[in-house]
Amino acid sequence: MRKKRLEKNWSQQELADYVNLSRNFISDIENPKKITRTRLTDFIKERYNLSDIALKEINHLFIKDFEVYLRTTCGCNSNTTAKFMQFFKRIILLAKNNGWIVADPFANYKIHFAQVDRGYLTQEEIEVIMNKPFATKRLEQVRDIFVFSCFSGLAY
Repeated sequence: MRKKRLEKNWSQQELADYVNLSRNFISDIENPKKITRTRLTDFIKERYNLSDIALKEINHLFIKDFEVYLRTTCGCNSNTTAKFMQFFKRIILLAKNNGWIVADPFANYKIHFAQVDRGYLTQEEIEVIMNKPFATKRLEQVRDIFVFSCFSGLAY
C-alpha cells in the first residue's frame, strides 16, 4: 500500500490539493496566538464587563486573574495555561519595549511548565499506520498529514 502511494502518478491537481492541505496544517501552528487573543478578550468581557482595557491597567493582579480564568473557566491544564501566558507576556514586553507602558507587570510572575513524559511511536507502528487502508479520501489525507508530522517533527 505504501509503495503504491509513493509510486502513484500524481496529477497536478492531486499534488496541489496535497500541498494546500499541508499548508493549512502548518498555518494552524499560528492558531494559539489567535486563541490567546480570544481568551484574553473573553476574560476582559467577563471580569470587567468591557470590550477592551488600557495597557497601563494591566498589573500583576490582572495577570494572576487571567491565569485563574484560563485554568477554571476555560479548563486549561498547567502547560496550556503556561503557553497562553507566554504569548501574553510577549505582547506585554513588546508594549514595554515600545514605551507604551512603563512597568512590566510580568516582572514578578514566573511561568511554570510541568514535566511531561511523551510516548513515541516505533518505526513499526508508523509503518502500520502508513499501510492502513481507509474508506474515505479525507481519512487518507488525515493519515498522510499525521505521518508527515511524525517525520517532520511538527506538532499534530
